[in-house]
Amino acid sequence: MKLSRNPKRVTVNGEPHKYFATATACTACGKVHPSKKEARRCAELHLLAKAGEIADLRTQVAYPLFGPAGVPLMTEGRADGSYKRQLRMTWDFAYTAGQGETVEDSKGVKTAEFKLRLAVFRACYPELRVVLS
Repeated sequence: MKLSRNPKRVTVNGEPHKYFATATACTACGKVHPSKKEARRCAELHLLAKAGEIADLRTQVAYPLFGPAGVPLMTEGRADGSYKRQLRMTWDFAYTAGQGETVEDSKGVKTAEFKLRLAVFRACYPELRVVLS
């Protein structure tokens, strides 16, 4: 696959985005998001927060993932066992709405890894409302 040389097609850290998304700032808060879609949704959520329809809006919220009996799911790390860390699901947005806590992700491409993590997340946190936009 040939990468675009367009300087706008970079992520927040300056590297080319593998799905050619364009890093864009939210018009409401100024935070730079990895895609136009995510920045647009951030602005919409800020308007909803200002109108009082949602509260406690947060961005890039990580939730740890657990296996059976509450055992933390860990990465393999290196062969010597170092650099193990707990798996987590990071959501673009989290906020409180009328139905309770909601997590939201602006997805362009739903990869196999995302679908697997989503299934595990829903098993770990059945009380949270999930919105995929």
